[in-house]
Amino acid sequence: MTSSKFTELYVVPFPTLLGDDADGSLARPYSSLKRALDHVEHKYYRKLIVRDHTYRRLSRASISGGMPITHWIEIDDDVYKAVVPSTVYVNQLFADDRRIIRTRIPMNQSAYLQYEAPLNDPNQARYGFQYVQGQFDSIPLNDVIVVVYHSWTTSHHYIDQIITSNRTILFTNPSDLPIGTFTMQGKRRFHIENSCLALVSNSFCFVNETKT
Repeated sequence: MTSSKFTELYVVPFPTLLGDDADGSLARPYSSLKRALDHVEHKYYRKLIVRDHTYRRLSRASISGGMPITHWIEIDDDVYKAVVPSTVYVNQLFADDRRIIRTRIPMNQSAYLQYEAPLNDPNQARYGFQYVQGQFDSIPLNDVIVVVYHSWTTSHHYIDQIITSNRTILFTNPSDLPIGTFTMQGKRRFHIENSCLALVSNSFCFVNETKT
């Protein structure tokens, strides 16, 4: 017998003032994965029934939901390209058991862009913002992802259109709340991912049109 009940736990990647009052809820998230794992270990118990069989211990554990990408071709100094099957969309890449980061603008991982203002139209407020002049100039927009910072969460968006007359960017998918709701926490921050113009060492980008 199985149960459809489940519990969602929330974890933020920075220390909070909640301390022992954190319970993993959206209002009082944990500040480390260890706290979340301890929550699961202490709160839930499950009986496992193992089939009578000889189970050999592997020398190395591997958990993967991905697929190998092969036949890489060097197209420039330390720049490689591979073609993936037509049904595959690549948003994570690993090499030698290490995650390769997706390209990012700004390239400095600790830096961010800031948009000019949220949108006043309630029908568009979850779908975009007013950007600062020049932020999206000369960037091919087909496959880039805009990561918007809210409170302790982010939302990831593909671009639907850019209206240059009033510097409005609109996304194909909405955020949970109007962008700019948490101005003090989010500070109008965002960054851009998956632009091939931002390739640096140990990074990757994916072009869906050519599947490379």
